[in-house]
Amino acid sequence: MKLIEKEFFYVSFTQDNFCLPYYSTLRNNINDTLFYVSKQKDSLENLPDKGTSISLFPSYLHPTFFNENLINIIKIPQKKINGYAIKTDESRDVKTFIHNQYKKKFKDNILKSLSKLENCFTPVYKLYFGEIPLKEYDLLMETLKGMLTARFNQRGDSAHTLQNWDYYKNTSFESINSKNASLFVIYANGEPVQISLNHHYKDVMFISIPSYDINFSKFSLGNISIYKLLEWCIKNEYTLLDLAYGDLEYKRRWCNYTYTFEHHILYPKNTLFVAIIANIEASIIRLKNTLKSKNMDVFITKLKAMAKGKSSFNETPEFELSQIPEIQPNGLMPINLKKEDRSWLKKAVNDFLYLNKEHINDIEIYKLLNRENLYIIKGKHIINKVDFGRFRPARF
Repeated sequence: MKLIEKEFFYVSFTQDNFCLPYYSTLRNNINDTLFYVSKQKDSLENLPDKGTSISLFPSYLHPTFFNENLINIIKIPQKKINGYAIKTDESRDVKTFIHNQYKKKFKDNILKSLSKLENCFTPVYKLYFGEIPLKEYDLLMETLKGMLTARFNQRGDSAHTLQNWDYYKNTSFESINSKNASLFVIYANGEPVQISLNHHYKDVMFISIPSYDINFSKFSLGNISIYKLLEWCIKNEYTLLDLAYGDLEYKRRWCNYTYTFEHHILYPKNTLFVAIIANIEASIIRLKNTLKSKNMDVFITKLKAMAKGKSSFNETPEFELSQIPEIQPNGLMPINLKKEDRSWLKKAVNDFLYLNKEHINDIEIYKLLNRENLYIIKGKHIINKVDFGRFRPARF
């Protein structure tokens, strides 16, 4: 028997489109509008029969509770957990918004990333919202899973998202078709290279699970994705693009609104045993906050990483690109990346395109037959030699 129920408000509300039954209304503090109104009525059915501990309640929402005269409510700030969001304004288009909100260097970098991608590929940006064919959905979700796996392997880390992948896979199709979720995809010459699973509630979009093909790391696909999602939000009169919690550099650069989180502990009045359990829970949370203020959480994370023996696994081999004046026609074998399984070559090709402003349709790729790990990439204007050093792929 659980002595206290534990819930995660942010996850339930954003990803499950479900507000916990203890909340009667939620008011959006950003624009002072009523964000959520429960269809239930105030009754004893909403009264928790034991303590309930609810974490990750965002500070931009103001709650009212059912049966407030019959329950005790403890509110505790959650230390060192910040949320990041982009609050839209009266701008009619994304370019005007970017111009008004961000410094010149950041604006230039975003536009440069867009220009690079569109000069090197023929990209298509698509948001599936309200309708997606099942076959396409299955393909995109499998691709997103592969992107996440490769990215976390590269970082030598594990992903909570992947541990719960079956849940996301089984629920998101219906959510997309009912306009509670969306899939945003960047296609480069027909290939999905960045995918973001998002959730929607009224005029707020929550970016839930984004990832990208690590072979396109130079192209800043994450920034391009946020730019395009922001463009969609402005066009559709959304007030907030929520980048979620997690202190990451790209969120700090994009956000113009940061928020904190609260922990809510609810328990019925006149129940001594439940009151003791609830206050013990509150004491534990306050102790965690104290330890965080002394950076003990950082120390514990480092200890866990050392105990785990954290290591990274990069599926993409190291290589060196160098310019050469010309190529000799003898001793070369043409390579077709579309027909041959040479995925480990993709990053070298993409880096070549990015660095030399060449388009994927204008290049030729060759293998040097007399040299084990040497390749040639020939563009319209530039020729590069690709040296993979001691890397030995499964096949040549």
